[in-house]
Amino acid sequence: MTVSGLDLVRASLRWDAAGDRALRALDGAGWEAVMATVRRRDGQALLARRLSRLPALPVPEYVAQELHRFRLDVAIRTLAGLARLGPAIAAAGVPVMALKGLDLGTRLYGDLGARPMGDMDILVRPTHVAIMADALRAQGFRVAQVAQPPPHHLSFHAPLPGGLPVELHWALGADDGDGRRMSMLDEVWDDAVPMEVCGVPLLALQRHRLMPYLCQHLENHLFETPLTHIWDIAELLEQDGDRFDWTGFWSACDRLGRRKGGEAAMHLVSASLGVTTPAPPLPAAVRALLPDIVPHLGRHPHREACEPSAGFALLTDPQTPWRARWRVLRRILFPSRRLMAAGGAGEAGLRTYLSLWRTLATNHLRNRAIRRAPGAEVQARVARRTRLGQWLG
Repeated sequence: MTVSGLDLVRASLRWDAAGDRALRALDGAGWEAVMATVRRRDGQALLARRLSRLPALPVPEYVAQELHRFRLDVAIRTLAGLARLGPAIAAAGVPVMALKGLDLGTRLYGDLGARPMGDMDILVRPTHVAIMADALRAQGFRVAQVAQPPPHHLSFHAPLPGGLPVELHWALGADDGDGRRMSMLDEVWDDAVPMEVCGVPLLALQRHRLMPYLCQHLENHLFETPLTHIWDIAELLEQDGDRFDWTGFWSACDRLGRRKGGEAAMHLVSASLGVTTPAPPLPAAVRALLPDIVPHLGRHPHREACEPSAGFALLTDPQTPWRARWRVLRRILFPSRRLMAAGGAGEAGLRTYLSLWRTLATNHLRNRAIRRAPGAEVQARVARRTRLGQWLG
């Protein structure tokens, strides 16, 4: 029986004894199939990290060299991005917190080349949004005009082709506008810790806040993310070991109203990587709603042009409670003042505002298109995503 490259990668990336056996069983043809798969899906960093757990394993020379070159390329791209971001932070003169890869590459992985980033995520206080956005524009970053900017951050294109974009956040999640989560955001700033990434002074989340935030980010995307984001959770669990405070983690999830998201994230860590956690098992019906993250490896999942956004799918689904529908509609129709401040005054801000108001019409056309789609795959994916969003609340 022929085993596909993806099946070999799926088995080899697991952190348990079954993953060790899968790696040791690879022959010449198996390594070629594995490398072809990780090249197509930008999974070289994950494979390199997995191989570092078996330092005595004999690896073909071409594999070792290719993974080493990939790590160098990631580090060079990150350094080039920081060379642009650093002066912007210095010019802004306001506290800036590193999020996700910008933080984890140094603090968790200890190697800028081991943890690729699709962009550089930074968090500023809501009152400093316009200042930081102006500093980014002064360094050549340009506001990304998208159909539906999220209500808690805005993306900026890199000054040069191939450079790292920046995501400027003023909240940790799309629903941080209510009083409870705004007070928690103040706590995040109050106990932030200083860090430095290649000479750029930044702040970082306290260690005990890191895991709830990683799970919250996954839930924000309905868990449709690269496998890299699940890998981050596994790395944090292993690094903390028996010191990890599970009671504090579940308490933080409850405070955020993200208990189900935390349980789903831990299930995916176990199902995808074979890392055991004390999280309660999910019902079979819920497990069927969660996406298979492994095939994405280092890439974001592809979405067809005719697929409506997750928010619009919830808005138009008759099973969605009216309260949830109003919450989605309010985000679309009434963009936050912070989003407008990040977009900038004058023409750039006007374009940002008009793009938000075009969202309903754009997504309505997409929703009509999906009904005319000949295949059922896209419709099933949207239905699954909608049901998952309803379960998460």
